[in-house]
Amino acid sequence: MTPARPTEKKLPAVDELGYGAQMGTARSRLLGVSDVQEGYRLNVQRLETLGFAVEPWEVFCHDFDERLGVDGLLGMDLLAGRVTTIDCAQGLLTVA
Repeated sequence: MTPARPTEKKLPAVDELGYGAQMGTARSRLLGVSDVQEGYRLNVQRLETLGFAVEPWEVFCHDFDERLGVDGLLGMDLLAGRVTTIDCAQGLLTVA
């Protein structure tokens, strides 16, 4: 597990919510093993996930390849102060 700092969302998901690159506040870069992916930062009014909400919130938007099956990444900024359990055998992520 990489210590991803900011919470990241896939671009089409952000666009469907009525946000877009034109509303971005700054550019961002996601460093991968084989390349660098350009994206943007975006302030959203409210983010609801895993049974809790934060508002306002900054997300980093990047266009993940659909073959990866990734809708977004939860960063340590969102998980800080919570107990997070990853059970790969059961396919469960629990955040309390």
